[in-house]
Amino acid sequence: MTTGKTTRTVSPSARYLLYALGEITLVVIGILIALQINNWNEARKNTQEETQILLSLKEDLLKNKENLLWTIDMERTTIWQKELLIGIFEAYHISAQKEDFITEQIDSLSLYLNHGAVAFFREELVTGTFDALIGAGKVGLIRNQRLSRSMAEYSTEIKSGFEDHDSQINLQNILFEKISPYIRPLWPWTKNSYSTFYIEESTKRKAAADFLRDTSIEGILLRKVFGERLRIKRQRKLLNDTNALLDLVEEELGT
Repeated sequence: MTTGKTTRTVSPSARYLLYALGEITLVVIGILIALQINNWNEARKNTQEETQILLSLKEDLLKNKENLLWTIDMERTTIWQKELLIGIFEAYHISAQKEDFITEQIDSLSLYLNHGAVAFFREELVTGTFDALIGAGKVGLIRNQRLSRSMAEYSTEIKSGFEDHDSQINLQNILFEKISPYIRPLWPWTKNSYSTFYIEESTKRKAAADFLRDTSIEGILLRKVFGERLRIKRQRKLLNDTNALLDLVEEELGT
């Protein structure tokens, strides 16, 4: 008697095919797992490298901020002293008692001449970390595109420099040449402390009168003040940009 059921057998070739497919599947899964592990490791490595880059950028920016704050403070002081010196020129020209005026103003004239007139400050900023990233082709490690773009603009702005820098240097050289004969006689030496360099009062008074009669010096000072006001305006913009970038970097670092 038969049960009506048919027994099916799997051929050797079919068994081999199934076995081969199983092996291939295991190999593919192994490759995918290895790739995923490699991707994880690479991502972790990139994250660590990005953190180090961000810390280096922060260090550069903090140095720039410190330099800009100091330079702006010094620039403000030297502009103020130049303006006071210009004021002495103006007052001397309209004074009816010029000898008495020199007596009253000679100490202030000595101070502003030997500090404000010859002083010159400019920012010394660094972009070493970002420049190194560009050189190594690793800018892409900074995942925050806004930060990356802002750093590129910041670096370009620093490298472009102050547009009137050369003319200001030229003015500085001309000014120094004009006032150099007056620096020593009008230097605020004291008889007790600097007996070797002490200048007689009559010599100082003559130097002061000659200096104040030279209206070309006043003209150069006016041009210097104008140029330095433009310079300090640029420095303040750079300071604002530096603070904005520091905020972005600290946000990425989670600090």
